[in-house]
Amino acid sequence: EEPVSLGDIPNLEQEPPISSSSSSSVIAASGKSFAINGIPMCDSSDFTGADEEEAAAALGHCCHLIILIARYLGLPLRYSMIAFGSRSVVYDEVGTAPSASLPTVGSPATSQSSSAFPLFSKGSDPRRFAYAVFLLNKNVDHILSTLGPSFSRGRQFKLRNTLFNLHALLRF
Repeated sequence: EEPVSLGDIPNLEQEPPISSSSSSSVIAASGKSFAINGIPMCDSSDFTGADEEEAAAALGHCCHLIILIARYLGLPLRYSMIAFGSRSVVYDEVGTAPSASLPTVGSPATSQSSSAFPLFSKGSDPRRFAYAVFLLNKNVDHILSTLGPSFSRGRQFKLRNTLFNLHALLRF
């Protein structure tokens, strides 16, 4: 069976959803920031000072892109996600959440809601939001590691660099 390449997706090279951004409002540690569909997003370890709605929209785009990449490659995601734009959610069915006593997304009466973590900070517990971003990044890491050494070619990927990692995936 011939290896799958994300470069085979039509029009992805002509108009990639992730681009380098020169915006000075969001600067990653490398001195460069990235934007997804024109929405800048910082290093995912710190959303302090970022516009809540912009961050939620960018994470929603990331969530959707990760779902599409996984589906295209035929990979199951470790943490299921539902892309609802700026109200996207990541599920941790394993139950390794930071604390079982944290507030939940949705109705607390359902077991699924206790495993739901919001990819938006507005109106959410900051710890649940941070954990959701961590789970999203773990899904990206899972895809990267599944592609193996032929993909990484000695590149070092940091878990918190969501858009950098997705950008590298799309260039594969």
